[in-house]
Amino acid sequence: MPSVEGPKPKSAKLPRSLPKHIARAKRQRNEMPLPELLLWIRLRPKVNKDFNFRRQASLLGRFTADFYVTKDKRRIVFEIDGMIHELHRRSDAERDELFRKAGISVVRISARRVLANPDGVANLIRMICLGEIEVQDLE
Repeated sequence: MPSVEGPKPKSAKLPRSLPKHIARAKRQRNEMPLPELLLWIRLRPKVNKDFNFRRQASLLGRFTADFYVTKDKRRIVFEIDGMIHELHRRSDAERDELFRKAGISVVRISARRVLANPDGVANLIRMICLGEIEVQDLE
C-alpha cells in the first residue's frame, strides 16, 4: 500500500510560488521519469475529465509535487517515489508535514508499483480523488 498521511484542515490560500520554482517545475514537466509519464498518460485532462490533475505543480512557494489535484475542497499531492527518495527521506517527511499543515493530503506511491501496474495505480488514484478510499485508510 502507498504511504499516506491525511491533511489538517486549513482554508487559507496557498502561498504563491517564486518564478525560479515555477521555471524548475516547467523543466521537470519536460523531463518526467518513466513512472510519472505512465501515470500522466492515464491522468491527464484529455483522458480523465473528472479531475484536473497538475503535474510537476509548484506549491507552497518552493516545492514541486509530482501530481496535484483539488476536488470538492480536498487537496491531494501524489508523489511517485523512485530511488532518489531513499536518499531524501528526512526532507520528504519535512515537506509532507508542511503540506499537511497547509491542508494538503500526501499520497506516496513507489515507482516500482507504477511500473508493475500503471492502470491499477491510476485507478487507485481516481478512487482516492472520488472519496471512495480515504487517504487515512491507505496507511
